[in-house]
Amino acid sequence: MGRIDISFETVRQKSDKLNGQIQSRLEKEMIAGYERLENSLLQSGGDAVETLVEELRQEKNTLIEMKNFMIKLLQLMQESADAFEETDISYKEAVLNLGQGET
Repeated sequence: MGRIDISFETVRQKSDKLNGQIQSRLEKEMIAGYERLENSLLQSGGDAVETLVEELRQEKNTLIEMKNFMIKLLQLMQESADAFEETDISYKEAVLNLGQGET
């Protein structure tokens, strides 16, 4: 459409890559790290352990919320790109049909 030029395939590839990074880095690595740390603290004992574990749980939950937000934002971006692609295709078809109707 006009001067806007988007590579929709590139958008899909980047979106898939980012989604994979969110899943692997946030979900598998970081959240698993919090869980390992929490288990280690629980095994160590001491007066402040419960307080530390609770703080870790809250921090982990915040991280999970951030991950979910990022996934939803990524989905919205992809849906927007898909909708724009549909509009772009319709626009191109309309322009082609307009040119054919004048002959």
